[in-house]
Amino acid sequence: MSAPKTSEVADMDAAGALSVSLSKLVALVVAALGPVAWRVFELEATGRGALDLAALGERIEREPTGLRMTTDELADAAADLDQVINAVLVVPGDEEPPTLPPLDATFYARCRLVVECVDGNVWRVTTHNNEVHSRLQKEFRDVVTE
Repeated sequence: MSAPKTSEVADMDAAGALSVSLSKLVALVVAALGPVAWRVFELEATGRGALDLAALGERIEREPTGLRMTTDELADAAADLDQVINAVLVVPGDEEPPTLPPLDATFYARCRLVVECVDGNVWRVTTHNNEVHSRLQKEFRDVVTE
């Protein structure tokens, strides 16, 4: 099988902040793939509402193969986030995802989809699914797919 493609999404708002929300990305993935089971390896963010980010971070740290979340659970959490700074979210493939680190070709090949946020500046979406990449290109302005 060929290597998965990666789309980098870097739409910025007028203040120069990343304007792409995790909520939008989750909705886009669900539109392309349907409801999926997620594994959350990292989620550093600012938020509001009922979401306890410190407790969520502790739960994530205790799970070497990622905190399991349904699409609905992730969508609910994402709705309470103001800004994502760093994140690694995975939709596993047929095999159990490996533990982090590293994020390398083997890791990506074992996953159906990997969504990363890097320093609050760019989202990276890595998958073999061309529908996901096509939807990213249609939804956002600043997208580069390789």
